[in-house]
Amino acid sequence: MKHVAMAAQHAAQSSSKFNAELKGGTLDDFYHGVTGICGQPSADLEKGMEEEYTQRADSRVKFSTPNYGLKTDPCTEYQLVVSGGAGCAKAEGGAEEAVVVTGTRGCCKGGETQPDVRVLRPIEYYGDFGADGRLKDPLPRDSDTPMRRRVKMAGLWRFEVFALVLYSGERLCVVRELT
Repeated sequence: MKHVAMAAQHAAQSSSKFNAELKGGTLDDFYHGVTGICGQPSADLEKGMEEEYTQRADSRVKFSTPNYGLKTDPCTEYQLVVSGGAGCAKAEGGAEEAVVVTGTRGCCKGGETQPDVRVLRPIEYYGDFGADGRLKDPLPRDSDTPMRRRVKMAGLWRFEVFALVLYSGERLCVVRELT
């Protein structure tokens, strides 16, 4: 009986995303380091992020997100965030103004593939950024939306907002300590 319980516990632990086996590459990969895999970093972070998402060999390789069940690719995600969903059809109903994203697909429910419906906002929603990527008016104002206030309080640059939206969906709750 003890062996059955141990086997069940092991199976439960091994299915966690935090218990996956970490696998490396070859010894040559090790000696080439991170830049051998990812390439040289760009001094212009916004340009580097755009290149990473849109111009790398895997930019059009489809992947599926385990948390939302979306099938998409890095280039599509980058274009959606940068454009704020421009060109997408408006979704019907719903509390917030959402768009139907084409070129991706949502998870299956009851055997039916669901459309990819998301709330995507233009960069202006997060702040008024200048050509240099910095906020034009960094002081929080009462007239700001809660999201704009968060961006201003954290002193985020445009590329940081893009990165947070790309990686988190938009949870800009605690982004960095204020100094």
